[in-house]
Order: sequence, then C-alpha cells, then structure tokens
Amino acid sequence: MVNKINGSLCLLSCPGFFDVEIKYGVKYCINPCEENQYYFEQNKTCLESCPYPLKMRTEAVAKFCQNPCSGSQDDFIYDDQSCHKTCPSPLMNRTESEGGVINYCKNPCGEEENKKYVLSDGSCHESCEYPFNPLNGRGNQRI
Repeated sequence: MVNKINGSLCLLSCPGFFDVEIKYGVKYCINPCEENQYYFEQNKTCLESCPYPLKMRTEAVAKFCQNPCSGSQDDFIYDDQSCHKTCPSPLMNRTESEGGVINYCKNPCGEEENKKYVLSDGSCHESCEYPFNPLNGRGNQRI
C-alpha cells in the first residue's frame, strides 16, 4: 500500500527484493536496480530492458520484468504472452533455466522475415494458401 505524506511517496512495507535501511528512525527502501532498470524476479537480476514476451509491471517506485506464466513452471509462454500447458509440434519449445525455469513456445518461422506461417512439416511460408486455414499456436482458427 502507498501513502502520500507532504508530497512524498510512503510505502507501508518495502517490496521483497529491496534492501531496508533505517536512518534516524526513518525506514528507507533501497532498490537494488538503477532507476531505468527492471528487476527480473525469476533470477533476481537487474535488466536494461524487459525482453518480450515477458511482461513489465510497475509497483510504487520499482519496475519489474516478470514471467506472465509464473504461477506454474510447467506452462509455456507463447509469443502473444498467453500461457498454456503444451507446445504442440511444429511449434518449438525452448527452455531457459538461468536463475529460474522459463518455457517458451515459439513459431520456428518467427525469426525469418515475412515467413510467419508454418506448415505441419515445419516449413515456413509468407502466406497461408488454400486449402490450409490459418490457426493460432493453440490449434484455433484465426479469423
């Protein structure tokens, strides 16, 4: 919770990763990150930017970069920041485990310019031609 006293921002408690310093009976919350950095809760580091598809969040004076699927380490983060239990083929799963597990489910064509459609054989194409229908990564038809 945040209170304003004489124009100053006052927190009832410090965010968990802040250091607490007491000077002359006044408690100060010391942010371990620079003002323009994001605190990455997953591995407790400070980042210059929050890489997509991770989500940015601001709480009081702190900026966070967090896994949108942090409720479960079994979930996969899709490119649209949604979370799902599976990563079906031909999508590719990638796991990063430095400081905490993050499972990504990526379109294998995502890095190729203008080739965003992937066929069941894993080949990448610029468009989705008949008789195929565009689907999103979870097997739902895109309209």
